[in-house]
Amino acid sequence: MSLYVYSAEKERLSEVRSVTSLQWQEEYCGIGEAKLVCGATVANLALLQPGNLLHNSERPKLLALIQSVEVDDNSKTARLTVRARLTVCRLAERAVYYTESYTHAGQGMRDIVQHNLRGLPLTAPELPADFEDTALAGQVSWGSVLDAVKDIAKASGLGFRVAADDALAESFEVYRGIDRSVPGSPEYVGFFGDAAGNLASIKLKNDVSGSKNVAIVCGQGEGAARRMVEVDLSADGKRRELYVDARDLSQTVIENGAQHTLTNVEYDALLQARGLAKLIETAGCLTVKAQLAQRMLLFGQDYELGDILPLRAAKYGVAVNVRVAKIKIVYERTKSIEAALEVVL
Repeated sequence: MSLYVYSAEKERLSEVRSVTSLQWQEEYCGIGEAKLVCGATVANLALLQPGNLLHNSERPKLLALIQSVEVDDNSKTARLTVRARLTVCRLAERAVYYTESYTHAGQGMRDIVQHNLRGLPLTAPELPADFEDTALAGQVSWGSVLDAVKDIAKASGLGFRVAADDALAESFEVYRGIDRSVPGSPEYVGFFGDAAGNLASIKLKNDVSGSKNVAIVCGQGEGAARRMVEVDLSADGKRRELYVDARDLSQTVIENGAQHTLTNVEYDALLQARGLAKLIETAGCLTVKAQLAQRMLLFGQDYELGDILPLRAAKYGVAVNVRVAKIKIVYERTKSIEAALEVVL
């Protein structure tokens, strides 16, 4: 791994030397970050300035924006601790103007970004013609672009990132992790598990204390005239209800510059999408954190962030499919991979 620094204008400055450790974290439905510890040399002090960009040669499609630099000098040694966030963090610098409505998750995310760039150093190209989008009706009013995109991504199972090309020009991308969970399929590459020898450690937590399975969603209106829908996921008949105040969802929207009133069916679809998203947020489920040994399955070669693979931990009676939701690559004396795995229902 080589770590390079670029200026905000994408001019390559130099490679970072005297590196003690680098933690490089990526998220499927989030930002991701980097933490660098290195010698506080004259060269590094000049190079590692807030606003400059880190480029990891092993993850060349992503850049991290340096946001803080801390010097620690105990008179014997001096080191720098540099913290950076992947450049998708810039979406938090823009608010969603007015109201954005969408009927598909991927297209909705792309449009929200495109309509609110206002000088950000990235583009938001159209989705590929063969992109398999997810039908999802929704509406976003104000708030940050990043929060809007994160909410849609979590509700739809899609991921997003700001990716750099060979010239380091950056663009917003929506993508779908590959389902590698079906043995015998062309995408299948194996499984995570004790029998495969690729779990160096694992932490399991099964928590249903705050889970809900029925959302009662109330939109605009007052009293008995208030529009209300239910989203019922209580397959076992044991209702655990959640009230969702969706008064911010308007039945009157702006489409192509003209005011338009949604039908009750269309407005109910918006309310149902909001309720489903809130139920997903509160769902109790098995969560998994694991240190993945680079044996049998290699990150970046056999699977990527967002992919779905089987997890088999026989000693704990666990056999589920999991999405690689977060990955942390730690470069110290040796390289290690840590992952947050989300159970796919």
